[in-house]
Amino acid sequence: MAEVLNKIDTILYNIVSRHTLGAAIDGMKSMATDFRDFYPYDDMDRIEKDYGTMLRFIHTGYRDRNMEEQYHDLLRRLYTTVADMETRWRQKTLVYYVAAVKTAGNTGSSLDLIKSVLERHMADLAISALNISGNKQEENERHFVFMNKLFCHIWTSLQWNKGEMEFYTTLLTSGLITIDDAVIITAAINTGLINQWDPRKLQTLINVYTGCSDERIKQRALTGIAYGTCQDMSLFTDVSDTLEGLLQNEEVRKELLELQEQTFLCIDAEKDHRTIQKDVLPNIVKNNNLKITEFGIVEKDEDIMRDILHPEAEDKRQEEIEKGIKKIMDMQQSGSDIFYGGFSKMKSFPFFSTMSNWFCLYSQEHPALKEQKESEEFRRINDSILKAGHFCDSDKYSFAFVVSEWIKKLPKQVLEAMTAEQAAMAEMQKNDNNGSATIVRRLYLQDIYRFYKVSPMKDDMRNPFDSDKSKRKMWFFFIHPLFSKHMERERLELGRFLAKKKKWTELIALMESCNYGDDITAMQLHAWALLKDRDYQKAVRLFARTLETNPDNVMSLRGLAKASIYTEDYATAATAYGKLEEINENSLAATLNYCVSLIKTGRTDESMDVLFRLLYENGEDTLVKRILAWALLTKGDHDKAWRYYTDLIECDNPKADDFLNGGYCQWIRNNIADAVELFRTYMEKCDYTITQEKLIETFNNDRNILHSNEISNTDILVMADMVCYSRFV
Repeated sequence: MAEVLNKIDTILYNIVSRHTLGAAIDGMKSMATDFRDFYPYDDMDRIEKDYGTMLRFIHTGYRDRNMEEQYHDLLRRLYTTVADMETRWRQKTLVYYVAAVKTAGNTGSSLDLIKSVLERHMADLAISALNISGNKQEENERHFVFMNKLFCHIWTSLQWNKGEMEFYTTLLTSGLITIDDAVIITAAINTGLINQWDPRKLQTLINVYTGCSDERIKQRALTGIAYGTCQDMSLFTDVSDTLEGLLQNEEVRKELLELQEQTFLCIDAEKDHRTIQKDVLPNIVKNNNLKITEFGIVEKDEDIMRDILHPEAEDKRQEEIEKGIKKIMDMQQSGSDIFYGGFSKMKSFPFFSTMSNWFCLYSQEHPALKEQKESEEFRRINDSILKAGHFCDSDKYSFAFVVSEWIKKLPKQVLEAMTAEQAAMAEMQKNDNNGSATIVRRLYLQDIYRFYKVSPMKDDMRNPFDSDKSKRKMWFFFIHPLFSKHMERERLELGRFLAKKKKWTELIALMESCNYGDDITAMQLHAWALLKDRDYQKAVRLFARTLETNPDNVMSLRGLAKASIYTEDYATAATAYGKLEEINENSLAATLNYCVSLIKTGRTDESMDVLFRLLYENGEDTLVKRILAWALLTKGDHDKAWRYYTDLIECDNPKADDFLNGGYCQWIRNNIADAVELFRTYMEKCDYTITQEKLIETFNNDRNILHSNEISNTDILVMADMVCYSRFV
């Protein structure tokens, strides 16, 4: 599958990005044998013939003012031909495409029939609401079957023509079909667009987004638009021009920014699940003093005795539980998908073998819930589910099926307790604006994320959340040139969001996707991301550039100083840290780095003035003492240095380097036996990862100190032997 799609992608790239018609035609002809069952011989013959006619006219010296448009029109025709060939190959080859095409049958053959069925269903619902007789359940089941067929037809369809685009635009914006049906159709268009880019499907979504008022439809359309911009659209100027016009609207840009941030949060679902499992739930479980028995929920006996003997423990236990619950609620409020871990394991019900069910709105009228809704207990819990708006629709279905199993097996007391708990959850969330664009969009994202992560059908499809570096990232749509061009302010907001989430690779990609000129904030975000990504040289250049216009900028000075330390440019680091000292913006750690930079550049006396001040201000701080000892060693005051190293070696948490540098002191003071023992302890502290060769390399790294104290290269080799080969001494 991958090899076939890669070949087709190369041809499509030649069409939409390189605009090389000849190369694309040759690429297609080379596939004629392998794809003989799907190869569009007639279409390719016509395109090649028309292009040949055009070239012959040009060859004679004929200049046609419309030549460029004709050339682009041939490219667009070829794109449609190639894309349709790929879709036909999928329809006949990939398991779930084959099944979907079989399910769809001839559903899409008559647009008028689709319109009449959907509008009649809307009318039937209005009639049934008036309690007019009729077999409501049977009609409902029949309509769900039809909608699944329509869903399968749309997402596996070939490239749309103008008539199809106009039909679905009118259908989805007319208000003459139900919201449930409109949601299914919009999701199907999105799925089709993700799997095979189609300019008219994208244009349809733009039309629906601008022409529809219901957020459940609008936000699905917006998601499809955003993920649909992964394609180079320079050949399809009608679509790109419409999008550019759309991006002039500040509210649209705001929603796209929210969508991009929500996508990042959605992708972090597995990481958030691990955080909850590792850091939060253990405390809640440990401090929970209840257990479920056949007689109901009771307190554990040992917890009752503990409460008598240690009454203060109850308050602490309750505080830990509340702290854990608050952390989970805070994660949810910030947009994290906290339910993914549990519900992703609850998608094996037969319900989810029907693809459209992954994307439909939650409804008690769904035929799959026909039996469940007859149960009074189910209806009570189900009402609570509906009020708990932070569940995405597919999770609500999962929960409904699990609840129906519980109802069959659990005692009545437990069911009553569950009902009360669900009511409490609904009460907690009742003030949330569950119908807002933000919430609607977030929950739809969670629906499609679950599908592309959990459903076995995903294996036959392009995954919009694919993080493979070799592929276009649909989910990271902000790096598309169209967004880079029109969303400068929103890009900076996203940059701050990515920095807060420590997503440095994505922040670098965002900054490198645009030309931010001399924008200081953008440069700082880019530079800090490069620093965190360990591209220190680039970070130094960018920080230095920001300081050209604002030499006292604290963030840039800190970044420049830190990056310069990593590049071992201690002179630049000392200058930057010195500037921070002047404006009193250095932390203790930064001041210590300043001292290290001064020592490295031969300004030890200056560093010692600062170090003695820090020692006075911070008491017996071991870090200050450690750098002061090293400064004294570097300066040649070995006796004083040894006194400080003695303190460091005898402290509660000595570092390996304390023994190394203490060993240098004793070596220089000619206390060789003590030096050998200190170097051996240094090796022990390094868990013996320091070999003789590595020890010699370590000594050579500090040879300036050793050589200045008349310790030769031979002395270094001999010392390494004494340390590593105890039998010699």
